[in-house]
Amino acid sequence: MKVRQGAEATAAAWGVCLLLAFGLLTLWVRERWAVAAFQSGFMALGLGLLVWRVVRPFPLPGGWVLWPLAGLAGWAGVQIALGTTVHRFTTWDAMTEYAAYLSAAGVMLVALSRRETRRTMRSVWLWGAALIAAQALLQVMTGEGKAFWVFETGYENEVLGPFVYKNKFAQFAEMVMPLALYKGLAGGVRSRVYLVPAAVMFSAVVASGSRSGVILLILELFAVLAVCWRRGLIGGRRAGWISAAATGLFVLWGTLAGWELLFERLLTLDPLSDYRWPVMASSLQMARDHLWTGSGMGTWPLVYPAYASFDIGVVVNQAHCDWLQWLGEGGIVMLALMTWLLAGLALRAWGSVWGMGLLFVMAHAAVDYPFHQLPAFTTFVILTAMLAGAERDEAAA
Repeated sequence: MKVRQGAEATAAAWGVCLLLAFGLLTLWVRERWAVAAFQSGFMALGLGLLVWRVVRPFPLPGGWVLWPLAGLAGWAGVQIALGTTVHRFTTWDAMTEYAAYLSAAGVMLVALSRRETRRTMRSVWLWGAALIAAQALLQVMTGEGKAFWVFETGYENEVLGPFVYKNKFAQFAEMVMPLALYKGLAGGVRSRVYLVPAAVMFSAVVASGSRSGVILLILELFAVLAVCWRRGLIGGRRAGWISAAATGLFVLWGTLAGWELLFERLLTLDPLSDYRWPVMASSLQMARDHLWTGSGMGTWPLVYPAYASFDIGVVVNQAHCDWLQWLGEGGIVMLALMTWLLAGLALRAWGSVWGMGLLFVMAHAAVDYPFHQLPAFTTFVILTAMLAGAERDEAAA
């Protein structure tokens, strides 16, 4: 049984790493093939492991995360069956996406069924993300809008590695940086090396000019310090010293990246000219009109024009508030399912410390749309599964 379980965990771990690497590194691709291959890979791997689990049962710790994800895919199917969606094909597509999320979470839980794999996956995830951040930092200063300095993206700037939008990269960093901070704080003297990838991520976000990203990363730093101190993982004096050291490191790396763009965007900030607020107001009206069953998952871009109160001359494809978009597309049911997922994370973030990054991303979703790009959202789902699967591992607490 141990041999079978080890083989399953190893196969699942390799599958997650390869598919997630493929998905993240092809974020810049506009054609449908990259997303389709990413979805198909996770769904095929998830189905294979499900069949194997029926034939040869094996434990699946942390399965709570699967229920809200299954509910989201199922609710899209209900909307199609009841005819409450305004566009069946779009909701079919959304159902496929949530089925892919469900498969990704299930595969990750299988990978984490072994303690050794849990530890390895955290390290692989952290250093892999650090490499992406380091490349993104260099590219945003020299890439001229090309992904990896080679591939045309259709953008002239704000391209950070495979990310073609600064806030998407910032949200990626928000998920990862608390893990680097936690490993740098909770370990011994040698563990302070983990503060370096945290500083690299911070500097890349500074270079991108993402205002909300920089603010949230600073808040994450002090939140992780506070929780580590409160749980007795570090003493008060050490917490103060590390706070000063981390602040200095962040300022240094931020200076190397350049504060000019960030300061310029902060100084020119005009809430009255920010179009996301009237878009949110229109989305709220849309949600009121589709409160119970929603307009159909994935249909916000189709329904929004009927509620738009102004024209900015470009297509508005997201509500800039995922919580409002979920309510408008999926009604009370979808909002309740996402709240269920948030509650599960909140209950476990304290124990893990690094899981707080997921809470910050869900908070960021109140003023942006971090959950509307498939591989990026799958990253969130996989980290949620990592948090769920580590509940029995005292080393992760």
